[in-house]
Amino acid sequence: EAVGPAARPRASASRYGDRFRQGAALVPRMLVLVVEDAPGPLPVPKTLRAVHSRRGSLEKRPWSQLPDQTGVVESIFVRPAYLGEHVLPYRLWPPAKAVVPFDGKHLLTGDHERIDRYPAFAAWWRAAEAEWEEHKGDGSLRSLTEQVDYQRKLSGQFPAADLRLVYTTSGSYLASAIVDDPRAVIDMSLNWAAVSSLSEGRYLEAIINSPAVGKLILPYQNRGAFGPRHFAKLIWRLAIPEFDVSNELHQRLAFLAERAERIVASVHLPETSRFQTARRTLRDALIDNDLSQEIDDAVRSVLSANGGRPAT
Repeated sequence: EAVGPAARPRASASRYGDRFRQGAALVPRMLVLVVEDAPGPLPVPKTLRAVHSRRGSLEKRPWSQLPDQTGVVESIFVRPAYLGEHVLPYRLWPPAKAVVPFDGKHLLTGDHERIDRYPAFAAWWRAAEAEWEEHKGDGSLRSLTEQVDYQRKLSGQFPAADLRLVYTTSGSYLASAIVDDPRAVIDMSLNWAAVSSLSEGRYLEAIINSPAVGKLILPYQNRGAFGPRHFAKLIWRLAIPEFDVSNELHQRLAFLAERAERIVASVHLPETSRFQTARRTLRDALIDNDLSQEIDDAVRSVLSANGGRPAT
């Protein structure tokens, strides 16, 4: 079946559609995301982290009106957390940190039989649960742990693969990068899948970051006040084949993605840059190095070879 504006892609045109999952609901942010405190006059044992709530301008009431939660937790519960804002084309910004109720074997609640093995975390999580129960509203019957693990989107990430490919679920342009930290958790603003090799990850990186693919799915995106917004799994309606190490076209895409990674890694991005600006800067760098068009052409070749008509 042809792929393009004249023929709506099938919902299951690519097997990758079944491999990718949405990340976890790490909300309310102020109860889950944290910032580590600078060392104080009294030393904190290396097994503990002193933390407080990470706040943001997009917080909604009632959470935006609540004071920071502060305390210490055992280090094993503080994990890197990748949100949509941390994913740039072929590059990641440093992740946020989250207090994740997983001890390596079990997802914990305030009344779980194992939680008191970790007294610092137990105090933190029970305090967070109390805030959740008081302010969650009448419409939710879920506990805080059930909230962050809604539809197993948190527990389904454990044990994590060494390599995962993530991409943004909304925005004006798709952005994708490789996560190589198995301790990291992925937020619901991203879709993710384990990849079997760096080559497979780069192959997918090239496809997802390709402007040609963005143009192909544009007609099928829901539109908001500022234009098309949500990607969800639309990309897998295209006839994107699974990575084949023996396929020269696939290997070429992986090679081009490696080049793109090197180029964007060399671009200086001020820490104060908005992620939208950073993404645009990196896309421009790829255009300036004549790599964006080369990747687009290779992606079109892969789609054409798999029976899909590339964008015009």
